[in-house]
Amino acid sequence: MFLWLCYSIYHQIQQQPNLAISWLYAKNALGTTKFFYLAGACLLMLLNWGLEAVKWKIAVAVMHPISFIQSFKAVLSGVSFSVTTPNRVGEYLGRMMYMPEGKRLKIIAITLIASFSQILITLFVGLIGFIVLKSYLTEAQLISTVWHRFIAAGLALSLTILTLLYFSLSRLENWLEGLLKHSRHLYLIQAVHLFHVQRLLTLMLLSLARYAVFAIQYVLVFSFIWGRCSGRDFVLGYEPCIFSLGNYTINHVNRDWDKGRGLFATCGLIHIE
Repeated sequence: MFLWLCYSIYHQIQQQPNLAISWLYAKNALGTTKFFYLAGACLLMLLNWGLEAVKWKIAVAVMHPISFIQSFKAVLSGVSFSVTTPNRVGEYLGRMMYMPEGKRLKIIAITLIASFSQILITLFVGLIGFIVLKSYLTEAQLISTVWHRFIAAGLALSLTILTLLYFSLSRLENWLEGLLKHSRHLYLIQAVHLFHVQRLLTLMLLSLARYAVFAIQYVLVFSFIWGRCSGRDFVLGYEPCIFSLGNYTINHVNRDWDKGRGLFATCGLIHIE
């Protein structure tokens, strides 16, 4: 498994554009004080996945309490499996391994909720970034002022609807129970009503913390390869991905939905419980 992961990561790195130039800058930086930027980014990986472990621990506690160490192992296992599986469906499979028999499939809906909180934070920060970049985008003629207002309003409306949906999961669960009352898979969503507002808010705050850590990692890696990263460089370098946020978010939601739908379908065939 380790050898396969190493090969997969190596193959993905080889496919990156401008790899030779980036590697040259990285080698030159290793012999300077910039090395500490890379070391800091690597250390923050532990914090990043540690926050994800805390988030997942809180999420699955409604069904089966686990320790932080178990949660951390499950998260890393999910990451390992997700590297080489389509739509990262292996992320759920990897985490299932650390749950007891009879509860493994029930974590699918719970993990989707945890992912949903991260998507909301991405949308929220993305909307702020899109607004901050208004002058740059319009002056560079990348988008007109009218279209900027239209897209910003659309993102704000989408964020509002998704946030209301997120904090109304118990009502959604009641609706799904009525819809699936004769289905043998009803037990898979019965833990959703246990997500009260306080727990959902905690998941969102942890997602925000993960986003902040990731942003700091970006600054450190940017500084390691290209030099010191100013506030303006950060906004113009990190936030332009927000320009395609709508497409990214839709794809992210669809990816998570496909993962959950695929596992729900699989459970009906192999009866893992």
